[in-house]
This record gives sequence, structure tokens and C-alpha cells, in this order.
Amino acid sequence: MAERVIGARPAVPTAPGDAASPVRVLHVTNMWPDPERPHFGAFVEAQVQSLIRRGVDCRVVYARRDYLGLRRKTREALHATPADVVHAHFGYSAVMIADLCRRARVPLVVSYCGGDLNGEEGPVRRRLQSWVGSVASRGVAFAAPGIVVKSERMLERLPAAARRRAHVIPNGVDLARFTPRGRDAARATLGWDDDRVVLFAGRWRDPTKNFGLAQAAVDALNARGTRARLVPLEGVAHAEVPLWLNAADVVLLTSLREGSPNIVKEALACDARVVSVDVGDVAWLLDGVSNARVCSYEAAALAEGIMQVLDQERRGGRSRIERLGLDERSIAARLEHLYRELRSRTSR
Repeated sequence: MAERVIGARPAVPTAPGDAASPVRVLHVTNMWPDPERPHFGAFVEAQVQSLIRRGVDCRVVYARRDYLGLRRKTREALHATPADVVHAHFGYSAVMIADLCRRARVPLVVSYCGGDLNGEEGPVRRRLQSWVGSVASRGVAFAAPGIVVKSERMLERLPAAARRRAHVIPNGVDLARFTPRGRDAARATLGWDDDRVVLFAGRWRDPTKNFGLAQAAVDALNARGTRARLVPLEGVAHAEVPLWLNAADVVLLTSLREGSPNIVKEALACDARVVSVDVGDVAWLLDGVSNARVCSYEAAALAEGIMQVLDQERRGGRSRIERLGLDERSIAARLEHLYRELRSRTSR
């Protein structure tokens, strides 16, 4: 996908430096949904759309696994249409375009998403590539006037000198889309039987998501006499995810590394039951939610956590999201404030 204009220009022209004028943001990303991978980068698309609804003038440059192509498209986009801010999603993307932003005198915002700072699990080659990428991602923080991380734990992985410029802004949740629905109707739509369904929150082939532990937890659950099956949430279009969350009995997260897992926030917005290991900002997200548990990395502990929440009423998660200000509109407002601050500094 080349550069796409997906935000409307203002009907009445305004001076670029006018504080009231829409902020012009070029989003650069290596993640964006497509027919083959409808879930890939759905959170980036959702964030861009939420900004557009606020009146932010957004364009998107995307190239998956083609960082030279991403760099070329960014250079072309900056030459074609002025931008007040460039927002790079994922550290690797920022590494490829930081010098272009400097030459164009456009402030760069880098959003670290998780694996770019935390690294990834897998075969030796993947872990080595991930380590190199995380080192480069941390380094590009020095070239970015605006830094966004998704959790406090990610903040600690930045160079000390860069933390002062960093903002902890998790991805928001569309509360109009992610809303509680009737479990039985949702299960009927998906054709699920009467077995308890534990929804695995991740791609089962990704070693970082730790599918083996999730399966061991469900096996332990069955050994205790609770009939359940593990269903991976993979290859599901983002628009369909609320249906799956409402149909499931429990959402289970067993990842070895996370930033601020979107699926947990989306599950909370649906008042779904959630059981998770202590990873990313999950403990903070689930704090005080009665139908949620944070467990150790042990199958028996996770099985016990699932048992404890199965009979809990589905409630409390949505109000937790609202109290934390993690709805999409609130997060978009925080990002727009950051954009305007950077534009103001640049125009002085």
C-alpha cells in the first residue's frame, strides 16, 4: 500500500502555524490490516481513524517488511505534501526515516509498540534480529522530539536521557464497537457448542505469545473436571473481535513479553472474564476487576485462576477502562495535544 490520503482537508484554508488549524500528521507504519492479515496493525488503523474523527489531518504510508520501500514512500510523501508531524509506529519504522524528518525539519514522534523495545522469542536468528532491532529502536529515541510508549515497563527500557521526553500513552479502545453482548447469541453466531471456551489472546505460532503454557493450563482445567477447549484468536478481522470476546467464557493471556496488550483492554470493554500472567501493564489494567485474575507462569495457577472467574458475573471491566481514560477518544485527544505541542515548538 502506497501513501493514502484518509483524512479530509479543512474546508476553509488556514495558515499552517495557526494554533487553531488542523494538525497535519504523516503516519509511517510497517503494520496495517489487509485481506491476508486482517488483524495485522488493526490498532494502528484504529488510532488513525480516531484522530481523523477529532479533526486531525492524517495521511498514512505503509510498507510491510520492506523498510527501504517505507523510507522511499516517506520521502516522496514529505516532498508532495507538507506535514506538521511525522508519527512512526514501531521503532524499526522510525529508524528508517529519522534522518528524512531531520532534513525536512518535521518533528518525529515514535510510538514504541512492544517488541521493538522488549525483543521477541523464537529461533536464534529471530532473537538475534530482534536484539539488533531493539538496540536500533532505543537509539532512535535520541532523534525523536516526541516519544510514546504503551506502559511504564516500556519506559524503563528507554535510554535514561530519553525518558524525560517520553509519554506513556497506551492504545485506546473503541467503546462503541467493544461493548457487552449476550453470550448465547454470540456463541450461536460462531457455531460454538456448549463446552467452556478459553480464548487464547494471541497468535499461537508466535513463540512470544507462549501458546504451550495456555494449552497446558486448559489441559489442567480439564483434568480437574471442567470441560473446556482452547480457541486461538487468530486471523479474525478486528470488526469481528467483539463477537469472539463476548462468546468466550474466559480470555487467557500467557505472553512472555508485551507492551500494553490491546486484547486485554478490548476484553475489559466487553466485560469479559480475563486471566493473565503478569506481563506488560496487565496488573494495572486488571486491578480491582472482580472477574479477572493475574497469575504466575504456571499451568496449575492459570487453571485455578480460570476456575475462580468462571462463575463470576461479567462486570467491572468496562468501567475500569472508562476510569483509566483508555477509551479511544481520550487517547486521541492526548495524541493531538502532543502533536500541537511539537508543531508549536517547531514554528517558533
